[in-house]
Order: sequence, then structure tokens, then C-alpha cells
Amino acid sequence: TVSVLNWVAVGGRVAAPGKSHTHTRAMATRKSIYVHYDPEEATERYDLTEATTTTDVLARFRAKLNDAPGRLKLTTEGGADVAHDADLFAAAAHGDDFFAVAAAATRSVVFTLTVGNFSTTVDTKSGKMGVAAGATVAEVLRLAQCCGLTLPDPCEVSIDGTPTPIGDAFYDKIADGADVAITAKAVPAPAPAAALPADAEAEMAEELELLKKYLEMGNEALMKGSYARAIEVFSKLHGAVPQEVQSARGLSIALMKARKYKEATEAYAHLLKIVKESNDAEHLELMLEYTEALVKAGLYERGVQVCSHAIRLGNTNPGQDELMNDLKTMLGFAYWADGEGKEGISAAAALWTDVLKRTGQTHVKAMLGYCKVLKKTGNANSVIRGLLNILVTNTKNKEVKAAFGDAMRETPNSLQILLTDVPLKAEKSSASAYGFLALVMKDGGAIKQSIDCYKKSVELDPDNVSLALNLFHTLDIDCRYWEALDFCADFCRRHRALGVEGNGVRVTCGDVLDIIEGPAAAKDKAQWFSGEEAQAFGASGKKLRWAGDGVVITDGEEAPAATDATVPANMRGEDGKEDADAQAHGYSTEDLDLLALWFATVKKLFIVGCVAVLPKLLALIDPLRRGKQLHTTLVRNEHAYFCTVAQLLQHVALPRPVLQDVIYMCGDSHSLTPSWHTLNYKGGERVLVNSLVTGLKCWHLRDGAHFYPKYNYLNVTNAIPKGSAVVMMFGEIDCREGILYAVEKGHYESVAEGMKFTIDIYVKNLLKLQKARGFDIYVHPALPVLDVTRHLVCEFNEHLAAALKNNAKVKANGRIKWLDFHKALLTDDMKSLRPEYALDGTHINPAYLTQLQSALDAAAA
Repeated sequence: TVSVLNWVAVGGRVAAPGKSHTHTRAMATRKSIYVHYDPEEATERYDLTEATTTTDVLARFRAKLNDAPGRLKLTTEGGADVAHDADLFAAAAHGDDFFAVAAAATRSVVFTLTVGNFSTTVDTKSGKMGVAAGATVAEVLRLAQCCGLTLPDPCEVSIDGTPTPIGDAFYDKIADGADVAITAKAVPAPAPAAALPADAEAEMAEELELLKKYLEMGNEALMKGSYARAIEVFSKLHGAVPQEVQSARGLSIALMKARKYKEATEAYAHLLKIVKESNDAEHLELMLEYTEALVKAGLYERGVQVCSHAIRLGNTNPGQDELMNDLKTMLGFAYWADGEGKEGISAAAALWTDVLKRTGQTHVKAMLGYCKVLKKTGNANSVIRGLLNILVTNTKNKEVKAAFGDAMRETPNSLQILLTDVPLKAEKSSASAYGFLALVMKDGGAIKQSIDCYKKSVELDPDNVSLALNLFHTLDIDCRYWEALDFCADFCRRHRALGVEGNGVRVTCGDVLDIIEGPAAAKDKAQWFSGEEAQAFGASGKKLRWAGDGVVITDGEEAPAATDATVPANMRGEDGKEDADAQAHGYSTEDLDLLALWFATVKKLFIVGCVAVLPKLLALIDPLRRGKQLHTTLVRNEHAYFCTVAQLLQHVALPRPVLQDVIYMCGDSHSLTPSWHTLNYKGGERVLVNSLVTGLKCWHLRDGAHFYPKYNYLNVTNAIPKGSAVVMMFGEIDCREGILYAVEKGHYESVAEGMKFTIDIYVKNLLKLQKARGFDIYVHPALPVLDVTRHLVCEFNEHLAAALKNNAKVKANGRIKWLDFHKALLTDDMKSLRPEYALDGTHINPAYLTQLQSALDAAAA
């Protein structure tokens, strides 16, 4: 057999197994051979890439053989002769089956197979084989079939006279020089089937119905993404009926989805034992999935073996080009992972290059693999170009987007390379394309490149509110707060007449600019915190209040009872969903984007401490959002921050004292509550300065993660002066949506396991942060405000307290302290939040600062 895999078969006279006759020579060629005709000396080249058997090879020459006036001679590309048996070739030339002739001959024919570094000889008469240099049982069986032997079913393989169970040693290498024999496996004749009594038939029908029901349950869980449930159902089925294929397949898939790769390899291995080997697409798909599981489980060598065998199977069944490309690509990843040396890299590169050539560079995974080669060889420019080519046609592919983000983040001058290669004109129609690329960069952690790309998009389409909003948010991630505010002011200045009308009120960009222009230009919070503007507002006697469902400016009346009526549903632990139309709010997409830009500006002004400017701005914008169900739109997060800031400002008295000493409150949205109040610390009063990290989960801080909240965290913590006192406030979002989701997906066996894993990430990062910045770190408990997740938050706090207490590195460090007060926030039965600490149903009331003060005193003592 001659093919791209170096399978070589040459006819010759009989020889002992494992030894070549003088007429049997190896023909080592990858993709083609030459045919010479004497006496004309004509030469023709035949592509053998798709050839899988000697019959296939000979079939390519039959027409020429019939017309050949002289003796046929086969040579390799290097020119070496290949001996042949004239009678056999003559028979093949006349259309007879080559192997049938060989098997019927009084003599045997020995074929020599060379695959990579090992060779095997097969005697077509005795069925014995001689193996050298590392063949596997699977490869020997395929060799026998390709050499024309009809394998008994079932068959038994003996190595040096010892029977070997195929299932246990299918991909194990055979010792050099061993003799392999394939014989029929004795199977006892089945006993005559006895007629089942009526009740037994009914019982069997009931069991089959139950099996069908469980399969439906498992498949339904799999489709919904509830992989833990799917694993549970399929495991029960698999334990009861181990030979049932559908449950074994479902279990294998569910384990892969749950990232339980080691268990998945075992499930796939069992599955491949209970299905009959075939060269059809369904079986090759199984082997492809099995290989992926092996690679992800770190079993690279076995992955190479399994995938190589699958490719040899596929080569015997032409017409499966797409699947064969997938298999070759996966084999490349197995080689890449298995060998950091030149051989593994070269093999992977060759496979990926071949697939890309066959598919016109459109095979996504092959391009992702090939970009690994380019990156390793220092060809970063080509990496960006290659990823860009597949990104434009695979805009929703997470792997492609992540790889593109990595390349943009890691490559020097990446944006310059990108802008040079992007075939876009410098016109308005190109702005959305630049905006999309900027979004992919942001999600991949290439924050500075994303900002520059967004600036390019805004430059091309300066009237696009959506692009302006995205640039504003990305500047926030990079802690360029004043630049973001200045950009918003400039946008409003250029679009003074642009506005939003709702509830009988119209607000324009010019109206907003009149309020924010001062702080944006001054870039100094003092004036609006403790200076002239703050003093003027305090002297006026006016107060900002949250009256039922919105903002009012009063002459000092007490605030009414807090309500969560306008707090976005996703902030209360419910599912916020985008409206199918604008019936609920009546706003266009541009209206919503402009509202979001103004809402985000409110949040930004609060973060930087320009507190005095906010009451007027809140009162201006608030009428537009009342009763509009904005929590069901894509601007729900911006709206949530607007509502939170508005309710918190009720409790911030102006002007604030001028204090040089501060404590930084670094956390998710819960860090807003204590900000701009004061606490005593080590004998002196200190202002609590906000250091918001929007939407951060502890899970985002894991090694290898590049989602933008992680980079926001790094930027925020790097902006805090070294040696500062810092209160860290993270973990509530993990409890609200991260850990439960991961348990449902089967990533953890239990909530407790998920919490401990997440907390381990958090504690490692606290240690790293303390060492790098020299902070005095105080770890704030996750706040148990939401009713639906309170029990989870309380459990999380118990695990976090224990982790900090028992961690030897934390003890040795001595500057990471737990603030132990979370139980004091709850009623005596530990089931409810104390009413005095209620705010909006999601965030805690600043009244809790008395509890924080006591815990800080104890920790700092």
C-alpha cells in the first residue's frame, strides 16, 4: 500500500515472516510515484495522496498497463527500482482483483509495510506477521486488512504465542521482532432461545420503556447545558446497562463538556470497545472526540496513536474530506502537545499546513494550530494576519476571538500591524468593523489596543453613540477616568441638540454638558468633594432623596423608605432579558445608548469623588428612566449603577472633610456603599476612597484568564499607592452567578468544592498583591444582601475565613487580615438581613459602617 502515511507494499516471492526476500524491497514515498514505459522511456507522475491499498495503486495504472508495449517498472521519486511479480501485475492489468490472485497462488506473497519508523511484514498465506520498531495491535490489524486478509469475526491476536485481548492492548506497542498471528476466536454456539413467559415479556417491555425515558432525560439535560445532571443520568444507565451505546456516548460527551477529561477518556475507551470498528463517519467522529479528550487529559502519546489509527481507517473510505481534515488537525494538536522538540512541532506544522492547503486556509482549528507554529518561530505579524482572516468569517467563534485577543495583547505594535493589514477604507462605513475588532481585543485583555481601535472607529463615525459608549467603558477599564469624562463632555459639546425624550421630558447633550463640563475640564475632585462646589451645595440646605421610584431634591426632609422597584432584575438575582421590541420603554437603540452614556458618566463622577455635581445631574436624567423597565434592555448594567449611586448619595453629607490619609475600598459594586464616608484607622480619621473593579469575580483572577475584568483589577490595584491600607471586597458575584453555574455545568461536584477552588484563586492573588504593592490588606466578607443567594454568601464567608486563618503563607505574611463581622449583619436566625442595613435589595446601606469600623479596629489592633 502506498499513501501519504508512508504505507508501503511491494510484491515479491515468499519469505519467512519478519524477513524480506531479495525481490521484496521497501518503497518509501509520501505523495507520488513515477511510471516508466520501455522502450519509449515515457514518464508520467501519479498523485497517490488518496491511495490506501495496493489495489488502489494498481488501478491507477491499469489503462496504461493494457497499452504498455514493454516491461513496466515502478520507481520512487529518488529513482530506485521497485521489484514486482510480473504474473500478479499482469492479472491486475486485466481487471482481476489483485489480492484474490495473491491469495489463490500456490506461493505466498510477502508485503512490507513502513509507517513512520516501524515496519511490518505479512505473509498472505499463513496470516503471520513480523513486526519491527513499535507497531501497535491496531496497526497490525489494519495492515492485515489492507494486505487482503479476511479477518475472522471475532478474531484473536496472539503475540509470540500469547493471546492478547484486543480491547486492553489495542494501542499498545508490540515488542520489536515479535511474531503476531490472527486466528478465529472460538465462540460457543448459542443455546436455543426459550420462549419468554408473558409476564417476562411485559417486564422486558417495561425495562425498555424505562431505558428510553432515562435516555430522553439525559439528552434533555445535555441539550440544556446541565452537564452535572446529564452525567448523573447517563452514569446510572451506564452502570445498569454497560453495553448500551447511546448512554455510553451521552456520558462521554457530558464528561467532556464538564471538563472532566480524564473520566471522559475512560468513557470513550469503553464506548469504542462496545461498538464495532468501522471506517464510516460516525465511528471516525468517536475517535476524533476520543483524541480530543486524550489531548486535554494530557495523554498526548495515546492521542497520537488513536488519531493516527482513525486516519488510516478513514483513508480506506474516500469521500470524507471534511472529517479527515478534522482528524489531521487534531493529530497536529496531539503531536504539538506531546513533543516540545522539533519532531513534534514539525509533524504538527506539516499536518496543519496540509489541511490549510486543502481547504483554502478556511479550516479554523488548523489555522489556530498553525498560528501556534508562527508564534513559536517568532513570526508574530503572520499570526495576526492569519487570525484576522478567519475572524472575519467566524465572528462568534470563542476560540478564534480568544486567540486574536492574545495575539493583539502579546505582540509589540500589534495595532499598527493590524491597521496595515485590514483592507478597510478610511470612511464611515468601516467604523463598525473597527468597533468589532476593538470589542474582541477588549474581551481578550488587549485593553490599550482596544482603546486605540475604538478611537479609530469614533474618528470615522463621530455621530455613532454606540461606539462612543464602548470607548467610554474601555477607558474606564484602563483607569483613564478623567479622559473618559473629558471624552463624554466633548461628545456632548459636538452634539448639543442630540437628546432623549420620555415621560414628557426632553434632555439634550447640551443640558448634560452644562453640568459635567466643569469637573471634566478641571480634572480635580476636591472642588466637588470638599471645596467650593461641595460647600455651596451643603449651605443650600437641599438634599438628594430617593423618593419611592426616583430622585428628588428636597429641602432636607428625611428620605422615604428604600425600594427596589427600579433596581434592575439582574442585580436582584433575577434574569434580566432584553425586550423583543421597544413597547416597554418606547426608546430607540440610539436613545438607549445615549442614556447609557449619561448613566455611565454618573457612575464615573462618583468613582472619582465629584460628589457635589451629582445631585443636579441625577435630577436632570432621572425622569427619563422612571417606569421604563430599563432593566430589560441592553443598558441594564449602566442603569443599575445610576440607581445605586442615586440611593447612596442620600447618605453622603456635603462638604466632606479634607483628609490626607485614606483607605481604599477595592471591590465590585459593593465598594460603592462605604465610599466617601470616613472611618477611624490606627488613631486617625480616614476617607474611604473608591477603587471600583466592575463585575469582577474571583474566578476571573485565575492563571491563564484574560477576560477584561482581570485587567481592570490589575490596573485599579496598580493605581493605588504602594503601602496603602486597602479593603478588598470581592466574592459576592461568584456566589450570585459563578459557582452555581459551574456546579450545574459539572465543573465541580458540589457548591463547597466550587467555593474552595474559587477562594484558593482569591487568596493566592491577595498574597501576590500584598507582596507586589506592600499593602495592608483587609478582606471584607461578601455581603449577604440578596435573599436568593444569602445562604450561599454565608457559606462562602465561612470558607473564606477558614482559608485565611489556616493558610500558612497568609500567616507568615501577617499583613492580610479578615474582617469578621458578616454574621452581625443578619437577624438572630441568620436568615434575613437586618432591616436597618437594607438599601435597594442588592447593595447594603451605609449604616453598616459601624460594623465595619468594629471589625477594622479588631483586625488592625
